[in-house]
Amino acid sequence: MPQQGIGITLKGLKEFNKKMADSNKKMSQGRRLHARIGTNILKLVHKGFKTDGVAVTGKRWKNLEKSTIAGRRKGKGQGSPLILRDNGDLLGSFTPDWNEKEARVGSPKKYSKPHEFGGRRNYKIKARRGKTLKYLNSKGNFVYPKEVTHPPLPQRKMLPTRKIAQNIIDKTYDNFVKNAYKKVIK
Repeated sequence: MPQQGIGITLKGLKEFNKKMADSNKKMSQGRRLHARIGTNILKLVHKGFKTDGVAVTGKRWKNLEKSTIAGRRKGKGQGSPLILRDNGDLLGSFTPDWNEKEARVGSPKKYSKPHEFGGRRNYKIKARRGKTLKYLNSKGNFVYPKEVTHPPLPQRKMLPTRKIAQNIIDKTYDNFVKNAYKKVIK
């Protein structure tokens, strides 16, 4: 403190520095940040299903074939035109996972990969439970074959593009830092 004149004593500076160090330590560990990033990417995937892909890629998924819509809901011909959402299994299978170094979002469903990247070739569908399959043909009649050859699946990306994901990561990080330092300053 100066002998003459004026001065200021800053009390609590040690506490502030300790809080800043604690906050930096928490942020450097990364687990909480990656948890938020994973959760926000999962929310984006859900929004992508609601917008038929627009939210995650900027482009709409290819429409379903009329025969696919007609054959939905156990072949009653009253199918849903919602793409990749006949019963909600695929959407519900997406989960986030995170650790200190990364965040991941994905689906364990076998059929998620051909939808994400598109099918490369025709594939056969064989009757399993019954002796025949049942589907509506292009003329609107039900047919009952033992097997059919399905054309390749069109690509319907469910995961965000790199650019869209990076935007979510940047916003999440900025909010995380802002909130961490708000707690320090209080």
